Amino acid sequence: MSENRCPYCNALLPSSVGLLPVECPRCGERLAHPLGVRTDTMATATPSQAQPLPHTPDATANRRLAWGLVAGMAGLAGLALVFALATVSTRRLQDNQVPRSTRQPILPPLTSPTPEQVVAPARLPALGYLPPGCTLVAGVHLQELLRSPVAEPFKKQRLRLGAIDFSLEALEGWVGIPAGNIDHVVLGSVLEENGSVSLTPPTVLVIRTREPLGVSRFREALQAGAARQVATPDGQTRAIARGQFRDLPLTLWLPDPNTAVVGLFTDLSSVPGRPATDNARLVAATRQALEERLASGQVVWLVVSASRWKDSPLLTALPWNKPLGFSPPWEQLRTAVLSLSREAPLRLVAQLQASDENQAQAWERQVHQRLQPGLKVAREAAWLTLQWQIEE
Repeated sequence: MSENRCPYCNALLPSSVGLLPVECPRCGERLAHPLGVRTDTMATATPSQAQPLPHTPDATANRRLAWGLVAGMAGLAGLALVFALATVSTRRLQDNQVPRSTRQPILPPLTSPTPEQVVAPARLPALGYLPPGCTLVAGVHLQELLRSPVAEPFKKQRLRLGAIDFSLEALEGWVGIPAGNIDHVVLGSVLEENGSVSLTPPTVLVIRTREPLGVSRFREALQAGAARQVATPDGQTRAIARGQFRDLPLTLWLPDPNTAVVGLFTDLSSVPGRPATDNARLVAATRQALEERLASGQVVWLVVSASRWKDSPLLTALPWNKPLGFSPPWEQLRTAVLSLSREAPLRLVAQLQASDENQAQAWERQVHQRLQPGLKVAREAAWLTLQWQIEE
């Protein structure tokens, strides 16, 4: 007799007779009869008896398995929902900390970026470090000047300020900071205190840079010594160093990596420890002229107010007669504003406030009698404005 094997797992099946089902000893499948065996009993069996028994799947077990899978997935979904809701605030904080610049737009912007806004002189950050009581304030927005159409004369020419020749190339040798790194410079001086003119007025120069300034080069250029702690009126202390420029004694302070404060005739104790957000520390007349008489686009400017002009060596030494065509009577002058605009052609604008409107009218007649080429004159109440075109 030939061997009988299971058609599912090829296991050897025992021999059997009749139509009794046979169960595979390896895989457990039930067979109607061993394959390849055909006994007499099988030959004489009826057709209904010869058919193999159908395999009936366990429907209850399948339903249990399906419901188990559904319940498991529902449980995982519920846990994920609870976790997401519980961490909303944490994820929002982390999302806000991502810089917007790191998120690349899907498409490039449809419009070109707006040009850089020109800062008005009264809004320059360096003003926040000036001491209280300043009657003279001057500034140079150097980066705006270098980008302007009138920059070429300043790049090529050397300007003479008293006994000092000034040029952009010499600036780095003076303060150890390249001109390209200086954003703006502001100077403030207390010419008068309580109605008395000071022959050594406390003066502060504030330099703001675009990139952090080189501390070593700055200190070396101004021959700075070791810093010492100096107390301030607000009970704080700051590290002040001593230096000099052309035999003038200076005091130096670095409030932050982009700011240098240089003092002349002052220990800088009255300079704000943190930059002020307004110009309230300036003398009222100087502050008003700075905020109302200088518009955006003035890159070099000076504002000064005084009650005793003729007693101030600094004010009377300024070369008023050369650009204006006359020297104003000092006893009648209250406030003066000088400025250079960034727009071509290069023009010097002088605004002089007289003691009253009649005096301003007298100045106006005097200027018209000696009117120079390129000089324009206008008057508004006690203010006389003169515009002198320096070059084409």
